[in-house]
Amino acid sequence: MCAGSAALVLVSETMNTRTLVGVICWTCTAVTACSARYQQPSPVDLSSGPVAEGDFPASFASAYCQNIAGCCASQGFAVDGAACSAALISTVNALLQPNESDSQIIYDPDAAGHCIDAYRAALTTCTDPKLLAATSEACAAILQGTLQGSCMRDRECYRPPGNDVQCSPNEVTLAPDCTYVTSFTAIRAKLSETCSYTCAGSILNPTCYGGGVPGQPAGTCWLEDGVGCGLSGRCESTLQSGQDCSVGWCAAGSHCENSTCVANSDADLCAVSSDCSTMSYCAPASAAGFTGGCFPRKPDGATCTASDECAGGQCTQAECRRWTLADANACSGAIQLGW
Repeated sequence: MCAGSAALVLVSETMNTRTLVGVICWTCTAVTACSARYQQPSPVDLSSGPVAEGDFPASFASAYCQNIAGCCASQGFAVDGAACSAALISTVNALLQPNESDSQIIYDPDAAGHCIDAYRAALTTCTDPKLLAATSEACAAILQGTLQGSCMRDRECYRPPGNDVQCSPNEVTLAPDCTYVTSFTAIRAKLSETCSYTCAGSILNPTCYGGGVPGQPAGTCWLEDGVGCGLSGRCESTLQSGQDCSVGWCAAGSHCENSTCVANSDADLCAVSSDCSTMSYCAPASAAGFTGGCFPRKPDGATCTASDECAGGQCTQAECRRWTLADANACSGAIQLGW
C-alpha cells in the first residue's frame, strides 16, 4: 500500500457501506521530520448513472464531502461531513430552485450523474487542476435550455458544448433572441476536432485567443497538447521552431517572429508567462518603471504573490506549494458553483 511508510487508511462510512477514499502515507527518517502525501485509491467504477432532480442536491453533497476527505487530510484540514453536506445542499438548491417553474429549462438526470462523476474524479485525484476545470463543463449541462430563437433570459437558450449563449436584443428586430458566442471551455479538443479557442499555460490561469464558429459544439486547443485552433474552426498541429508561421500556431515554448517560429528566451521582454520558457514566469512591466522579464519559477515554500510564479502551480497564503484543491473553504463545502 505505502512502500517503506506507515499508512493511515481513510474510509468513508455510511449506514450500509464503507468506501476507501484514500491513504495518507507517512515517511519518517532519523534526520527529518515525518512528511505526509496523499495516495488516491485504486481505480474503481465511478459511474453514478442518472440522478433524479429531487435526489441531486443530497447526492452531490454526499459524493463531494466523502471524496474530498483524503485530500483535505493530506493538507491538515478536517472535514465535518454533516456541516459540509448541509452547506452544499443549500448551495445546489439555490441553483436549481429558481429554474424549476420555467418550462423552457430541462433538468438532465444523465448530466447530473456525469457532474457527480467529474467531481469525484477531481476530488479523489486531489492534485490535477485539469480534472477540476472539467467539472465546470460537465455540470453546466444539468440545466439545459430548449430555445433557439426568442427568449426571456439566458438560461432558456440551448447551449451547445463549448459555447456561451445570451438572451439579447436581435440586431434587426431588437426583440430578445438567443445569441451564441464562442467561449473558453475546459473541453480539450484534439487534432481535427472543432474548436473555439487556443490556450497556453495553466488551465486555471491560461492565456487564450478566441476564434471558431459561434453555435457549433467546440472545445479548446491547447498548445501544450500540440494543437492550435485554425481558421477552419478545427484544431491543427502546431508549428516547430524554424517553420513559417504566417498562418498557424507556434508550439508551446515558442513564438512567431518575422513569420518564423522561434524558441522563447528568458532574456527577452515578456507580457505573459507563455512568452517565457516553460520553467519560467513573467513579471510584467509596472508603473514603477520595471520593464518586465522572465524569472525561474519558485520552489515550494518560497514567498509568492501569484500561482504563476510557483513551480508547483499554486500560491496559497503567500507561499508556493504543489497545486491541490484542498483549502479551508473547499474542505468545509463553502464553494461557489458557477453552473
